[in-house]
Amino acid sequence: MEMRKNEKITEKFTKRMKKYIKLFCVSLTMLLGACASIPPTKEDVTGTWVSREGARLTLKADGNFTGHALPAELFAFKGRLGSHVNNVHGSWSFEEEAGFWKVRLRYLGKVDNKTAEHKYTMYTVAAHVDGSGDSTYLFLLPANSSLNSNHRYNLTRKK
Repeated sequence: MEMRKNEKITEKFTKRMKKYIKLFCVSLTMLLGACASIPPTKEDVTGTWVSREGARLTLKADGNFTGHALPAELFAFKGRLGSHVNNVHGSWSFEEEAGFWKVRLRYLGKVDNKTAEHKYTMYTVAAHVDGSGDSTYLFLLPANSSLNSNHRYNLTRKK
């Protein structure tokens, strides 16, 4: 009889512990999911960004930007490998597109084609945003690259 009573107590305890373990697991999953999906903000990307190659991109809070020594092959001048776009300026916006965050840069640039009717045209370049808060960084992709590409041009916040 004593054995049966102990078994019932053990069974009740086991059921109760299983409930607590399930509750703990669900809570932990929700907490980790919430932490992992904090989207970046406009404030996260405002500031000066630099590359290892010496490029500098400054995104101002008023929606304007300036750039220096930006890689020409990523800033609308296809086929000019190794050259840089110096002293470019224009406007920028912070946008979500298909679940990814981007900084969209718009600026007026000179047209390479000598026979073109207009000497300048409006260019648009998207810099992808990864991370949030202090761990935010920007990257650009060459034409015909996917987001999973190893050919990223990374920009980190200037310290």
